[in-house]
Amino acid sequence: MERRRARAKERQTKGENSGQEATINDIQDRVRQQFYENNDYKRYVDSRGNAHWLIAEEYDWRMKHRKRSQKHRSSYSGIGKRQTRMRAVNIAVVVVAILAGLMVLHESM
Repeated sequence: MERRRARAKERQTKGENSGQEATINDIQDRVRQQFYENNDYKRYVDSRGNAHWLIAEEYDWRMKHRKRSQKHRSSYSGIGKRQTRMRAVNIAVVVVAILAGLMVLHESM
């Protein structure tokens, strides 16, 4: 019974410590964000969702690069449509060939 009480006490102190750590982490995050904002850094979120604080020049370069890559990506959307149409046509040809084969097989019996 005593052992159970000791383990419960340990869990309780761990919970209190994790609460203190969370508070410390929140304060550190706020101080870090305030530092970056005071020194004219800009917050950039990359394609994976990771946030980075960048100097203005690098932020501008990345945004310009992102715009360029978006334009490049949109030019390929027509190829995807053509491929989808070709797949549909190929499937239709296969279905017609199967039906014709079944009709010939049915007539020969």
